[in-house]
Amino acid sequence: MAGEGDALLAAVRADPLVAPFADALDGYARPSIRLRPDRHAERYPSESRVGGPPAVSADFVWPKRHIEMPTPSPAWIASSYFEPRLLPLDGISAFQFVAQIDLAAVAPYDVEGLLPIDGTLLFFYDDAYQSDIDPDSGLKPQSWSTTPDGVPEFYMRHFGTDQVDQVRVIHLPVGTKPYLSDHGPHATNALPLVASQDRTLPNVDVAVIAKSDEPVEKIAGQIVLPPDVWSRFADLEYQHRMNADIDQMLGWADCGSHGPSLAPDFAEPWTPHPIADVIRETLDSRLLLQLSPATYEPTGLRFGRTLYFYVRDSDLRRADFSRAWYDFD
Repeated sequence: MAGEGDALLAAVRADPLVAPFADALDGYARPSIRLRPDRHAERYPSESRVGGPPAVSADFVWPKRHIEMPTPSPAWIASSYFEPRLLPLDGISAFQFVAQIDLAAVAPYDVEGLLPIDGTLLFFYDDAYQSDIDPDSGLKPQSWSTTPDGVPEFYMRHFGTDQVDQVRVIHLPVGTKPYLSDHGPHATNALPLVASQDRTLPNVDVAVIAKSDEPVEKIAGQIVLPPDVWSRFADLEYQHRMNADIDQMLGWADCGSHGPSLAPDFAEPWTPHPIADVIRETLDSRLLLQLSPATYEPTGLRFGRTLYFYVRDSDLRRADFSRAWYDFD
């Protein structure tokens, strides 16, 4: 079965406007592991799947974190148009189990040999908490609600939004007898995932692609697309990838809002940096898992957005997932 990446590249080569740049784009292609839900597969503890309880070792400790957050006021809770997440009184938040990947099952499709070849990779995520805050407290509000006459009523802040501290990616080595743990938050239902090989082209918003009328030789390390070509390539990406609810490992993320993420320890990533530094960071960021709501919501998980787990290339090659981070669309 041809993957969506193959279909996108074929569309690029068939399009008269973009075809002259097909070889350059293909030069930045990354192999990926496509994950497809299999609603007919039998369940067993070591399968690759979304939701359900994780299959862990007997000594496994469920990941948690401590969050400093003011107690939301009753008035703010009553006024919220959504159901706010309330932090436990002790400030300890247990991570939500999201998915697990049987590494031996996906190893044949990891053509670059980046992942560990066996064991299980567990993905946990802890969403942000929200509370109203005193505007004179010194804490910077991220949003606020207003009265009908436009006067700010509740100043709101999201707590626990550190992109590193909000995920845990844990590698359980092979050789442990797994059991299904219900010692922390997890979805009631599970959806098995089946792997296949795919390949991905870089997103139009990633640093290795530039939209410019400048000659190629003036911008080092990038594919420079004229504005009309850039727009057409973006259209093809949305048609074949971004609107397709794709779940995958490795490859380029199908992030339609800002392109693939940069590591949070990259100094002030939202401020201008030399393009060579941004390209280096872009190439060093590796997608660990991309999971769409269309796949995880049927299990009972509720995040409302596509989740992306990342890790640095150098950490991935050492099987060190302690600095993994997340982003979302």
